[in-house]
Amino acid sequence: MMWFVAFGAVALASGIVICAAALVEVFSQLAELRSVLDTKDEPIPLGLKASERRTAEIGLPARLTFEPKAIVIFLSTKCATCLAIAEAFRGGSPSTVWFVLAGSPEPVTLLATLAGSGERVIVDEDDAIAGALGLNVTPAVITTSYGEIIRAQAVSTPRQAMALIPTVFPLDEGQHPAHLDFGAKARG
Repeated sequence: MMWFVAFGAVALASGIVICAAALVEVFSQLAELRSVLDTKDEPIPLGLKASERRTAEIGLPARLTFEPKAIVIFLSTKCATCLAIAEAFRGGSPSTVWFVLAGSPEPVTLLATLAGSGERVIVDEDDAIAGALGLNVTPAVITTSYGEIIRAQAVSTPRQAMALIPTVFPLDEGQHPAHLDFGAKARG
């Protein structure tokens, strides 16, 4: 009787290994198909006319100047992908994620979905912020560092937007990287 249980366990383990190997093969074939068909799930770089400007100069909150790294996601009520991205952040988002919502038409749906993100949701009246950037596509994500715009990318899935979220620890408002002396402990 004991050999029967041992044989069953070996057969079950072999079946699991074969299924896992088949799954690995399926995912590698899927990756190969995406590569051949040029349908990689990656953000698309955007060229902006205001990339040398600071975030506060284009109408974004001055608080972004104190963030070592943050992203600003531009959304519109006119696109289904924007609504899906907003839904992915339902209930709140990390402190390094900001949202700019196109002001026309009134973004009631987006505001309700992003209510958990509080003050980090900005309504772009008359598209002033997007216009200052030369941004005419949504959804788009700009990455900032201490108020400087590093890059802009168009995203096509919530996964792409989530992958761009920085994981950093923000400085206090009174601190700025120029005031920090990282070598003091080593010298002292």
